[in-house]
Amino acid sequence: MENSLQTGTVKERNIAVDVAKGIGIQLVVLGHMKIAWISTFHMPFFFLLSGYFLSAKLPMKDYAYRRMRQLLVPYLFGVLFTIVIAVLIEMLEGGSPDVLLVVAKRWFLAGLYGKGLKGEFLIKGITKIGAYWFLLAMFTGSLIARKFADHQYMLPAVAIAAYIGWSTRQLVYLPWSLQAGLVASFYIGLGSWCRKHDVLKKPDPAILVFCALLWAFSIWQGASLSMVNVKFPQGLLNICVALAASYLVYWLASLIASKTNVPKRILAFYGANSLIFFFWHALEINVLSWSRTMTLLESVGIVHETTMGNLCLFVVRVIFCTLLTLITLRIGPLKRIVFGMDAKKVAT
Repeated sequence: MENSLQTGTVKERNIAVDVAKGIGIQLVVLGHMKIAWISTFHMPFFFLLSGYFLSAKLPMKDYAYRRMRQLLVPYLFGVLFTIVIAVLIEMLEGGSPDVLLVVAKRWFLAGLYGKGLKGEFLIKGITKIGAYWFLLAMFTGSLIARKFADHQYMLPAVAIAAYIGWSTRQLVYLPWSLQAGLVASFYIGLGSWCRKHDVLKKPDPAILVFCALLWAFSIWQGASLSMVNVKFPQGLLNICVALAASYLVYWLASLIASKTNVPKRILAFYGANSLIFFFWHALEINVLSWSRTMTLLESVGIVHETTMGNLCLFVVRVIFCTLLTLITLRIGPLKRIVFGMDAKKVAT
């Protein structure tokens, strides 16, 4: 399972988790289209799922190397691809050599700093690296959670790490999404704790109802959180809602995994290859403009209102990233070098 966004390896795939990750990666796309209610939980959800596979079997040194290979290498290639494609697009639009140099430098510095949003940098003149911040935060959070994986005070330890990340973020935004990684360690550690205590195996109907009511209330109140910006405007409520919504979505994924065939296979495919899909999605956010696509849809009468326009754009982006994912799975060197996958294996 090294080709998906997770923390460890297991001998057999957990289809319910794959389905949950498949749902989650589609929510990531929707989240980047400013669908408000998704921001209540979707990034913590991925960190929780990652923690579900947190393994303490490997020595810390070997584990760190594995996570570096799984997360930092794709991050570096994501930055490189962004630079190359952004420069090529500028060349096609007739950009001068000076402009091409500025574009390349801008994305290089963005990758070096590793922040997901604009503004509040320690160094002026640096832009965001976009969705690739998630890989940096996952790396930091995984190492912290792994450090305390077998400790009896694991949850308090990652809670303290998360508080440090949140409190320092109020002062300055550090490079490499370090503070987001500190907060992520809490969710990763909690995901590991849930697996150890079989929290997700037998959902209690009363808990499901409570979680649904809490989530609905938060949406009605307009609550949201930002992992990339390490902001929790409603404080503890944001954390509780993220956990409640994640519990509900995992329960839904379990139903899909046990009661369906085609939906299960489709979502499990996206879950098993979530890292590859995410890689291309983060790239298209950085270098592609979908405004022309929207204009085309409007010109042929497909789009008449914002909701339909967002739906059409979502489908186009999913198809685009899916095609690139399928191509990647069939190009041995690309799979092996960028994602560290066995060239002979294709996840299905």
